[in-house]
Amino acid sequence: WQLISISLPPGPLPPTAERPTTLTRYSDRVWGLTQPFTPAPWTRFSAENRSVLFALADGGLWLVNPLPPTDELVEHVASVAAESGNSRVTHVVVPSTSPEHWASAPDVLSRVAPGARLWVPPGFFGRGGRVGGRFIARQAVDALALAAPWTELPAAQGAAPDAWGGEITTAMLRAPGGLTECAFRLTPARTAVTADAAFGLAAADADAAGASWLDRTSSRLAGVYGRVGSPLAPVIWAAGAAGAAFADEAASWAPDVDTLIPMHLSAPWDEGGRRLAAALGRGRRGE
Repeated sequence: WQLISISLPPGPLPPTAERPTTLTRYSDRVWGLTQPFTPAPWTRFSAENRSVLFALADGGLWLVNPLPPTDELVEHVASVAAESGNSRVTHVVVPSTSPEHWASAPDVLSRVAPGARLWVPPGFFGRGGRVGGRFIARQAVDALALAAPWTELPAAQGAAPDAWGGEITTAMLRAPGGLTECAFRLTPARTAVTADAAFGLAAADADAAGASWLDRTSSRLAGVYGRVGSPLAPVIWAAGAAGAAFADEAASWAPDVDTLIPMHLSAPWDEGGRRLAAALGRGRRGE
């Protein structure tokens, strides 16, 4: 692993080494923490991996998609706490069974959010972190189960957990092969947050990052270049009624969502509700 961490750009699993963390303030109550993420070994282009922080009305901070807690990330979270007046992270949310979205959760609970409540997708521990029918980091899953008291995210569409003050609504995708992931609507902020079900690469961001022809072509083939698309379209379609229910719930947020913050690639996207509904509509049809 040490050789891999030296020779390759930052990927989805530990060792995390040191990687820069960018803090972005999206609105009065919403911030993002973005780190490089390079899932493909043939490119150094970063697909990004992004935590989102939301200041709850009860004085706590809600954090979704825990990232490697470098010293810089820890400092950024402290600055958000100071700016928002919300003293600490009280909820850490694992949005997906895909490993880049949960592998760092034990370290985040230890360094960034001691005493926080952990939220995981339904059946996460029972499945042993199965993604695509393959066991991924069984020991890491066991460590996460012991890291903090945990609660499963609601399986029902349109749930608004009381523990979050009813301020956040969820849409849940439970797909064949073990993939489970959740999308979130931060209702007071008119903002939606998605993991792998919807994201996009803005052309300006591709230019700024020096994306290669291969990077751009791959993004076009995935349906995410210059627009928000759904790389999980085949998965949503294969999930049948469950996939349709997920897509329909998230699409129903469109009138009440101005901003979309995906956990990968470009963020934020304006007209977020419309873009999310269009992307998931294509996914529902298997396009």
